[in-house]
Amino acid sequence: MKQWINQFLRQEWDELAVDGLSFLLSFIFMTALFILASKLLDLIFDNRFNSRLKVITKNSSPQRMKTINNLLRNAANYALYFIYAYAILKLFGFPIETLVASAGIAGVAFGLGAQNFVKDVINGFFIILEHQFEVGDLVEIPQEGITGTIISTGIRTTTLKAATGDTYFVPNSYIAIVNNQSRQAMRIVIDLPLDDDMDLSLFKSVVQKTTDDIQKDFSDSLTQEPAITGMIRGEHQTFLYRITFYVLNGEQYQLNSEFYERYFLALQENDIKFPISTFTP
Repeated sequence: MKQWINQFLRQEWDELAVDGLSFLLSFIFMTALFILASKLLDLIFDNRFNSRLKVITKNSSPQRMKTINNLLRNAANYALYFIYAYAILKLFGFPIETLVASAGIAGVAFGLGAQNFVKDVINGFFIILEHQFEVGDLVEIPQEGITGTIISTGIRTTTLKAATGDTYFVPNSYIAIVNNQSRQAMRIVIDLPLDDDMDLSLFKSVVQKTTDDIQKDFSDSLTQEPAITGMIRGEHQTFLYRITFYVLNGEQYQLNSEFYERYFLALQENDIKFPISTFTP
């Protein structure tokens, strides 16, 4: 112990001070360079890259461009963080190359962790290239039992927000089957109960006129002409009159209520009443 104290007291403090200052300046320089590069990436992807992307993908939707932007931004950030971590470890004197070469850390890391990382990245690129979904799309991932709106697509994970408000971070390698509900028109089925004593001819005339009015007033929301199926058999010895609409995804809930109200008011104005109850004990 006494020998160690004597050796410590005999150290050349000028040399230690120079080494310490050099280490501190190197650390500050690397950190400042990392922060500057991070800000530069944000500037590039927020402004110049977006402008360039609009020219290259001028036929793509804004959601698709945003998704591509997020994916490439995340990839660039991952690379930047890796370079910064490597430089800091080298600065602290960790023999990274020696450790990797002698202990086989690269193979172990790839087998345990990097393999899943690579799967996530590859699947993420295929999701973008194959245009499976975009930011803002309502999708269902059946194998995970998740339905929600795409918030962002990263190089490793896709973020969804469910109708309940829950936010899910799903690794891209877990996304094997996707039901993109925003790529299809949604069906609204209007079933109007029929009374045995009503004037069926008048009823059909009112329904036809109301359907034509709805088609005219909601033309921007309808994806095709409404289909009047007509009379169908209901439950408990009743009959229904069915009309089917196909509307843009996301508008079906509000329009379902709006269409029912239109028919109800039109039939009421023509003194056509719905049956009091369609249930027969």
